[in-house]
Amino acid sequence: MAFAAGCDSFTWFSSSGDTGNEEIYWYGYILDGPYTGEDYGLFSDGSVEILDMGGQTVGWADQPYDSYEGYWRMEVPASTDLAIHLSADGFLPSLWRTRSPAMTAYWYTGALFAYSEDTWLSFFEDFESVTGQVVEPLSDEICWMWGAPDSPGDWAGATVELWDGDGVQADVFLYTLTDDGYLEQLSDSLAGQVDYFFAFNLAPGDIVLSVVAQDGRSFSVTYPAWGGEVLNAWYLALPTE
Repeated sequence: MAFAAGCDSFTWFSSSGDTGNEEIYWYGYILDGPYTGEDYGLFSDGSVEILDMGGQTVGWADQPYDSYEGYWRMEVPASTDLAIHLSADGFLPSLWRTRSPAMTAYWYTGALFAYSEDTWLSFFEDFESVTGQVVEPLSDEICWMWGAPDSPGDWAGATVELWDGDGVQADVFLYTLTDDGYLEQLSDSLAGQVDYFFAFNLAPGDIVLSVVAQDGRSFSVTYPAWGGEVLNAWYLALPTE
């Protein structure tokens, strides 16, 4: 299992002992939403574009096996910071930041997903009534973010800040998951562990997330967002020391 401090990274396991390769393959299923432990659908009819942090296209993922719908393959540089854009009809465009493995690998089913509009658009829009903030629709000028720490307890008491592509500091809404499985908004991170966080109405461009834990550990990560995307800030891990 691999996480990169300051950058969300899919959980993955290696399939080869070979190291030092300039290019590696990365395989796995892409789901149509976050895995909930129940039946899930697959993202199979869209496109997966992979870019380096300089904005250059590294390549496009493909589905190499006709009999395995929704099973994708990426050919990417090893051990490289990447931005992965998912898009398809009927899905909310979305962005992942990650670091590729050092060797050919598979990501765990459920580690990478898109957002089906039928299921998830109303979920995001409902935050307007909860947060009191007008949730502007995704567009060429607007992005949203949904994040999830790797270890929610480590974020209790953390300072979580976000600046959008125009350099404007955005409101970040923090949530804990109750024992009954409901999201409960926190007044601030001192109120409890942070299971999820959300931000809306973000200008596209280089969107910077900064987290400083109560024990002093910190990181920042940049999302090179295109207009109209949901930024997936999942699996974020604080430095170990």
